[in-house]
Amino acid sequence: MNKYPLISVIVPVYNTSNALAKCITSILKQSYQNFELLLIDDGSKDDSLAICEAYALKDERIRVFHQKNSGVSSSRNLGIQMAMGNYVCFVDSDDWIDEDYLETLNKNMHPKGLSVCQITMNDYRKDDDFLFNLTPAQAQISVLDCNGMQGFPVCKLFDLNLIRQNHIFFDKDIAICEDVLFCVQYLRHDISFISYSGKKPYHYFKSSQGATNSRFKYHVNLDRRFLSETDAIKKCKNFLLPSVNVHKACKMRYIKAAVNTLRTLEANRCQSGNLYSSLLSTIRKNCFDYAFSPYGVRSSKISVLVSAISPSLELKIWRLVN
Repeated sequence: MNKYPLISVIVPVYNTSNALAKCITSILKQSYQNFELLLIDDGSKDDSLAICEAYALKDERIRVFHQKNSGVSSSRNLGIQMAMGNYVCFVDSDDWIDEDYLETLNKNMHPKGLSVCQITMNDYRKDDDFLFNLTPAQAQISVLDCNGMQGFPVCKLFDLNLIRQNHIFFDKDIAICEDVLFCVQYLRHDISFISYSGKKPYHYFKSSQGATNSRFKYHVNLDRRFLSETDAIKKCKNFLLPSVNVHKACKMRYIKAAVNTLRTLEANRCQSGNLYSSLLSTIRKNCFDYAFSPYGVRSSKISVLVSAISPSLELKIWRLVN
């Protein structure tokens, strides 16, 4: 394999004109130069498409695609279809990356492998001093566990040929945790080498307007895709490796998904119905297993226990903290 393989950087774009220039500029400043940048405009209503096209006129490494608004999964899938690189990675259009992002990922990448780094949640970057080599089973657990590499599509470098040969795409019917499903599915196949670095060259902007957080607000007409987190984890079961620990991690991740989905129903005043009662029953049966498991962060364990007592109280506490 070429020491400097072509990396396809895919950026889904939707109404992020205020942050887009910073994102694109940070990608173009990479110390690793052998890359192409695919900007996928998902029917933006602001100036995002014009910004993309203006940058494309200045740099031949940029290709711009425009589609009718279809969601971030559809945008990423289009990027996968149009990419010409050996490897592919993702950047969200309201985030930005340091100059060593692609260099860090490529340094630890092998053909048919996976290279992972970490996220900086603010401007101040402080790297962790570790470099782990994981088995595929360990990696699936790490993707499912909120203490691990998690299921973000960003901060990961994938083998594009492996994706295409196994027809791995983002599920367009799922709006929450579609990325976890994608990563679990990817790791189910013939993975040669998995590297997890403590470096944090990716800067994540947490928005209250994204699907992950906006589902906990009241909506007159609730988008049913906001309830798809448990569906995503159920689908993950089809791609789990034959390991007791992997299946245990998936079961615990489902409990967390159940709490988040129940919180969504509670926030949107949908306390009646089979889904609400089914989720609450599942949480109550498994809350202590989750609380004493090695998976999940402390705040998630507290949320599970409180939700088992009172979903409305859990929602109030979540809103107070967040």
